[in-house]
Amino acid sequence: MVFVILDGVGARWVRPDTMPTLHALAMSGAWRPDGSEAVLCSATYPNILTLMTGSSPSEHRVFANPLFGHETTVGAHVTTVFERAAPRTSEFVAGDQYLIDVARGRSAGRHWPPEGILPPAAARDEFGYAADAEVLPHAVAAAERRPDLLVVHLNGPDTACHLHGPESPAAAEAYRTADATLAALVEALRTRWDELLLLIASDHDQETVHDDRRIDLAGLAAARGVDADVFHEGTAAVVLGPDASDERWLADVAGVEGSWLCEPGVRVVAAETHGWFAAPDYPTRSGSHGGPRTRAQVAVAAGGHPMVAQIAESWRHRRPRAEDWAGLALAAVHLRSKGQPR
Repeated sequence: MVFVILDGVGARWVRPDTMPTLHALAMSGAWRPDGSEAVLCSATYPNILTLMTGSSPSEHRVFANPLFGHETTVGAHVTTVFERAAPRTSEFVAGDQYLIDVARGRSAGRHWPPEGILPPAAARDEFGYAADAEVLPHAVAAAERRPDLLVVHLNGPDTACHLHGPESPAAAEAYRTADATLAALVEALRTRWDELLLLIASDHDQETVHDDRRIDLAGLAAARGVDADVFHEGTAAVVLGPDASDERWLADVAGVEGSWLCEPGVRVVAAETHGWFAAPDYPTRSGSHGGPRTRAQVAVAAGGHPMVAQIAESWRHRRPRAEDWAGLALAAVHLRSKGQPR
């Protein structure tokens, strides 16, 4: 069972002119063109932790990236696919080194980068994450060890989309690079394709944002005396505290499209199109995520495993959600443990 997570690639980019390998896999296997539905906020850490556990943010308690701070989630009362499947025969290879802690990658039998620290000589992108070309040899080496469960994360598209926008030529090149990396990994898996289940998802899409449409919601809350902490998450913001349940202070905030109460004391606020939440001194971005418009995750299953046909039939009747992927991975691993094809 191999699970590939493409960071920042929306379902709309599963196209032959943009990601030909991914599109060919989709056409030959199971594919949901409108994608899987991300949890909100539609950000990397809440969603990848959900993909790895099947738990919603209300369970794993990671509602947005800034709420995490790259600390370990060991205190969360959830278990990962690594813990529930086969810890000694599972591996995790992550382009974002912080995912070793965020997604509890230490619970896998092996993980890269070791201890969540990129080697000094590792090729990195502009945000300091591992370049897709750096991830590939580690992913191939892991595949050659034939673990029962292998999870691979590619970060390149997310960084390009943030810096240049998801519709930009730079983003298109990042999609192609990730697709070429996927093609090389698939080639390494071909010798056992008939018994393989290959799941391919993403954490979220991205949308274009304009710098003159930024909203400093945290600063505004402080100026208005709102008793809550506000965490900016791109095109969404998370409000935590006693006043989170009261949305009246948001009614006249320019650029806010709406908000919803997740639970008492936790509110998610969404920006209008091209708007985003950021402090005045936060670096300029051309693309972001977090709000409802960026929830469409890639949803593809391929390989010769009999579960591919079952997944295709299921997706015809129901759009998958981020919470569903852990169950698919575990089902395949459990079939393997009973002597059936992985």
